Amino acid sequence: MFRGDYKFLLMTMGLRGATCDYACIWCNIHKLQQWDMTKDLDFYNTGDMKRTLQEIKDFHKSGTYDWTSLIGSDKKKLLHLLPTQLESRDILFPETKETVIKIWRDFESLYHVINSDRKENENLPLDVLQKSKEFVKLFCSFGGSRVGYNKACVTP
Repeated sequence: MFRGDYKFLLMTMGLRGATCDYACIWCNIHKLQQWDMTKDLDFYNTGDMKRTLQEIKDFHKSGTYDWTSLIGSDKKKLLHLLPTQLESRDILFPETKETVIKIWRDFESLYHVINSDRKENENLPLDVLQKSKEFVKLFCSFGGSRVGYNKACVTP
C-alpha cells in the first residue's frame, strides 16, 4: 500500500498541487468539472477518465514533470544561480531589487544551515531558529508594498 499526505502523493505521481488543472491522483478530471456530483463512481474509474499504471510509467519515462516543487540538485542550482540572474537582469523594481536579491541569498544560506550535519554543529537548532527569524523579518519587510511578500505568504 502506498501512503502519504496528498502533496506527497501528487509529487510521486508527477502532478502539481491540489489546485492544478488535473489534481486527482485517481482520475483525469479537470478542476472545473470537480463540482459535478451527478456522475456515477464508475464514470471516474473507466475509459479516458481513469489513471492507469501505464500512463504513470509513460509520464515518468518522458522526463516531463509537472511539479511546482524542485527536488535534489535542481533546488540547489536554483538557489545558487537565481540571485546572480536577478542582479544581471532588469526584471525587478529598482527600489526593492537589492532586498529581493538578499532574500534569495539568505534563503540559500538558511537552506544550507537546515541541511547541515548536527554532529558538526551542536547549536544547529538555535542557528536554524535565528536564521529563520531573520529571513522572515526581511521577507515581510516590504509590508505589502510588493505582491507575494507578506506574512500570509510565509509557510512552514
